[in-house]
Amino acid sequence: MLGQREIIRSPSEPETLLTRRQMVRDEEWGDVWSVMTVLAKRHGAENVRLVVWFDN
Repeated sequence: MLGQREIIRSPSEPETLLTRRQMVRDEEWGDVWSVMTVLAKRHGAENVRLVVWFDN
């Protein structure tokens, strides 16, 4: 979800709230976000989802 926030917790630090833009650099994912924005404008944001599989 665009603008969705993720909570990062560390035992030694207080809770920090980060946005997607703070977690993932646009240099790496900018094209993906652009395509998702176009799809959201065309089909509605509630109908656009990104599913990613990271394999070692």
